[in-house]
Amino acid sequence: MQFAAMDISGEFTTHRSLKCSVCKNFLNIAPVLTSEDGKINKCGRCNLKGPQLTNRNSLYEAIGAKLSFPCIYEQCKERLTWSEVARHEKSCKYRKITCPFWVCRDKNIEMNLLNDTSHFQSEHPGTVNSGTLTLNLTNIKHLQSFMKLLIVENVPYLVIIHTVGTGDRIWIGVFNFDSDFHDYQIKLYANKQLKKMHHL
Repeated sequence: MQFAAMDISGEFTTHRSLKCSVCKNFLNIAPVLTSEDGKINKCGRCNLKGPQLTNRNSLYEAIGAKLSFPCIYEQCKERLTWSEVARHEKSCKYRKITCPFWVCRDKNIEMNLLNDTSHFQSEHPGTVNSGTLTLNLTNIKHLQSFMKLLIVENVPYLVIIHTVGTGDRIWIGVFNFDSDFHDYQIKLYANKQLKKMHHL
């Protein structure tokens, strides 16, 4: 017989013993680490952040595996089991990212790109393209790396282009901010000849 996970809601949502001392989110990503006195707890999201803790709370992890949790993004109404949390947070359509442009790196500007591209349009004019994106190979080699926000059928994609070595090789990363699957094609042309075709 399979039991449904107990839902963490109501008075539990503010219970300090269930929250990470660092990020203040639920302790629902392993490893869950705790201090000797049990007063400081840290979730797996904060592995690389202080304080340094070495005691793994295996008992809490075993109990946590029987619970379901709310998403960390308030607009999202999903209820998640222990095993679903990490994957969902990386693809949740309500997740926020820090603006990736260097001029904004120290300003800690966060946005939900799926619902708001206004920051790119106002602060980084010329970086937003709709439908198609045409790139000049000479400019790519000169700049070495740059970013564009490509909007296809109202879905934003962050396109990062970076040259390797002397510019004879180009690395292109395309990042989707929607949790749904989209079957688009990227076509790369050089000297008007089709070189590669990839699925997003």
